[in-house]
Amino acid sequence: MALLQSTVMSQIKEQAKFGNKGDFSKVNKMIDDMISLLGQEQKDDEESQKWCTSEFDKSDDTKKSLTKAVKSLASSISQCEDEIASLSEQIQAKEDSIKALDKSVAEASEQRKKENSEFTAEMSANNMAIELIGKAKNKLLQFYNPDLAVTETEPEKTMGDELAESFVQLQSQVAGKQAPETAKYSKKSQGGQTIVALMDKLIRELEVSVQECDNMEKSCQKEYEELLADAEKTKKEDTKCICDKRKAKADIEETLGEEKREHSLKSTSLAETKTYISDLHRQCDFILAEFDNRKEARGAEVEGLKKAKAVLAGADYKFF
Repeated sequence: MALLQSTVMSQIKEQAKFGNKGDFSKVNKMIDDMISLLGQEQKDDEESQKWCTSEFDKSDDTKKSLTKAVKSLASSISQCEDEIASLSEQIQAKEDSIKALDKSVAEASEQRKKENSEFTAEMSANNMAIELIGKAKNKLLQFYNPDLAVTETEPEKTMGDELAESFVQLQSQVAGKQAPETAKYSKKSQGGQTIVALMDKLIRELEVSVQECDNMEKSCQKEYEELLADAEKTKKEDTKCICDKRKAKADIEETLGEEKREHSLKSTSLAETKTYISDLHRQCDFILAEFDNRKEARGAEVEGLKKAKAVLAGADYKFF
């Protein structure tokens, strides 16, 4: 611009030197061109200022939006990871619970098997004792009171027969062989009744024991069956719970993958936006900072040129 002003002054002096009084057409055109150029420069600055301001506003809004999105996604990712970890722990706990339940059922089954074996052995022993005592009692009745005895068809001698014979021999020794016939019969009958009564008592006690064992076995079996039913119900519920939690975990893992991809894209966009804003600062900071000064300076130059043009219209060359 200074060069252009210098050229104008040179033209004025040149015309004054050769006496070209009043012909300032070239100088006026140069002044007009300068004013036009200054106007275009101001227009360009205004457009640049408008563009820079708009770009800064849009970029800042984009930066804020992306920063918020990245922060929100990071929080959501962290929450998803916590939920997945929690579900994994819950699934593991349920699986451990099922294993413990299966182990307790196996132990209960083994215990029930052992109890049933003991019950079977005890019942067999008690029933055998009842049978032996019954046979012994029948033998005694055959000796002491034949009318109440049951006729036996077994030819072989049993343990009950041997037991009865032992009682008879013992009773005979107690009663003595020298006693009168009536006394012998009376003592023999009385002794027989005592022994039979004792056998009846033993049989009743054994029958009570058998009944108690049977009741205990039924009670234990019922408790065992209830335990199995409860265990089966609990296992089904826990298995369903595991399936539900695994599905929920899979859904959250899918969401987590999507959010991680989105977080990566948003983070990249944010980085690009920050780079763009940095470039904007390099392009626009001077324009925005010096806009008013440059506008004021151009205005002063235009005003000066207009005054120079006005002066030229009535210039006296003596002054040059």
